[in-house]
Amino acid sequence: MVLSTIPKILFFDVTYERMKSLRLAFESTNLNISVIGKNQVEHKIFDVKSTFSAYKTLLNQCHKTSKQMQIGMLGILIADYPNIVLFLYQIIIVYYESKWWMMTPLILKIVNTLTLLFTPAILSELINIEYEKTCDVLRRKIAACDDVSLREVKQRAYDYIKMRPYKFFIVRAVSLDVSMPLSFIGFCIGHLIVILQNKNSNYELVN
Repeated sequence: MVLSTIPKILFFDVTYERMKSLRLAFESTNLNISVIGKNQVEHKIFDVKSTFSAYKTLLNQCHKTSKQMQIGMLGILIADYPNIVLFLYQIIIVYYESKWWMMTPLILKIVNTLTLLFTPAILSELINIEYEKTCDVLRRKIAACDDVSLREVKQRAYDYIKMRPYKFFIVRAVSLDVSMPLSFIGFCIGHLIVILQNKNSNYELVN
């Protein structure tokens, strides 16, 4: 479990750091002609184009590894789903049987499994937040830009980034963001309720 999840965590962690660096780079491309002088315009245009190119490279790399990452995340979800349901079921049984000494190991197993499983989703949500911040930065920089040519370059970068946002889906259906862990836990609890109801029904039939 750990060995299969760590590469996914590293992938999203590196992507998050790169997206954050791109946002900071766009923030540093402000230019006030009256203060800096027109000789700095070409340098700032180069900075915007370089940062824009880095964004395209990042999205291209994400696209290349997307299929492999989707299969990996789907495999982890499928493999961990019965474990989570089983751990929750065992906790309920231990609780009703008052075997408190067995409670802590089960809770630690659940916390460990959920942490490894949901860390990529949390990092992906952070990447989405950085993307939104980047768009906001570019909007503000375009509005405040004094140079026509630099403003046009920023506008092209903004249009491209808006048309090609960062999005990561599992099998093109499940969005990998902070909502995914909540949906997964809800699904596990729903299945657990069905199991408990069937167990009670079977117990009533036997009696």
